[in-house]
Amino acid sequence: MINKVVLNSGEIVYKKGEMALSFYFVLKGSINLIDENNESNFAYKQIMPNSFFGAYEFFSEISRSYTAVCLEDVELELVDKSNIENFVSRNSIMSFDLLKQLSNELKLANEELINKSSTKIFNNDKEFMISKIEDDFVVETDRVYRKAIPKEHVIYLFDKEVECPVCREKFKVNQIKYSKLKLKVKLEDGRKIYDGIDELWYQIWHCPLCNYANFQNSFYKINNKVREELREKLPRNVSELRLVKTSINDVFKDYFYLSRIINMFSNSSFLKARLWQSIVWLLEDVEDEENVNKAKRILRGYYEDAWFNSTEYINPNDEVKLTMKIGTLYFEDGDIRTARDYLLKGTQVKGASKILKQELNNRLISIKKIYSNKKESYNN
Repeated sequence: MINKVVLNSGEIVYKKGEMALSFYFVLKGSINLIDENNESNFAYKQIMPNSFFGAYEFFSEISRSYTAVCLEDVELELVDKSNIENFVSRNSIMSFDLLKQLSNELKLANEELINKSSTKIFNNDKEFMISKIEDDFVVETDRVYRKAIPKEHVIYLFDKEVECPVCREKFKVNQIKYSKLKLKVKLEDGRKIYDGIDELWYQIWHCPLCNYANFQNSFYKINNKVREELREKLPRNVSELRLVKTSINDVFKDYFYLSRIINMFSNSSFLKARLWQSIVWLLEDVEDEENVNKAKRILRGYYEDAWFNSTEYINPNDEVKLTMKIGTLYFEDGDIRTARDYLLKGTQVKGASKILKQELNNRLISIKKIYSNKKESYNN
C-alpha cells in the first residue's frame, strides 16, 4: 500500500535541522530544497517528478540539510522504516535509481571531506582535456578542483527568474547585486576583482533543464534555426536540478557547455575570446598552470583572428586594447619580438584616448628594453 502525501504549493515537507525519519518519491509536481540559514533563502535544488529526495539523510541517520518546500501542488510517496521493504519489493527499477542517487550523494560527501582536509587544489590523476573540433576548441574534464563557493558570496546575490529561449521553461539564476559591489583592483588583462565575490562565477546563465548556456547579455540572442538545433542536440535533465553553485566545478561546467554551444551557432572570434579569457582566469584561480598556458595560446589565436579577419566594428580604444592583449600574451609566452610588433600596431591606430596611448607606449618602452637586452646578450 502506498503511503501518499498530498500538499499544496508553498507548503513545507520538512525543515532544515529536523531528524530524517523518512524519504520521499515525487509522484506529481516539484520540490525546492532551500537553505534557510543563508541571507537570501536560495533554492539549492529543484526535485522533479519520478525522483527521490531526503534519502541520503534518512539512510545516514542525520538531520535534514535543507528545508523542502512545494514549488507547486504535489503528490509524494513517503517511505520510512515501516514500509521500506514493501517499497523496494514493489519498485525494483526505482530502487536501482535510488541506489545510484545514494552513490552520487556519497561521492559528493566524500569529495567535500577531501576538500576540507587536502592542501592540494586538484590531483593530476584526472585530465583537463581541450579538444579541437574543426577550427574551434571545446573543453571537457573529469578533474575535480577543490575550491568551494565562499560563503560571503550569498550576501551579494539574489534570485532572478528567467525563461530559457530554447526549452521555454522558467528557472532561477543567481544574479549579482552590482550596487553592493566595491571594486578592489582591475588587472592588466582586464579582470575586475571585487571585495567579497568573484563576478566570473555568475556571468553565465545555464538552463538546468535543457543545458542551454550563454553569457547573461547574450542569453536571448539566438535565432529560430539555432533554437531548434539546440533542442535536438542538448541533453535534458529529468530528476533533480541543481540551482545554486557549490564549488568552482559547477562554474567550469557552465563554461564547458557554453564552449560547445558557441561553436554550434557563432562565428564571432570576439565571443570565443571572451569565453577563453574566462577559462584562463578560472584555471589561474585553481593553479592549473599547465592548462593555463594551453588556454592562453587558444585565447591568443582567437584574438589574432579577430584582429586580422573580423568584420565586426570595434572603436579605436578597443583596437588598441586588442593589440595590447595579443602583445601581452606573446610576451608571457617568451616571444618578445612578436609582442613588440603587436604593440607597434597599436601605436598606428588613430582616434584612441591619450591615456590609453600612454599606457601602450609605457608597455612598448618596457618591452623594447627587454628585447634590446636579449638581442645584445645573444650577440655577445
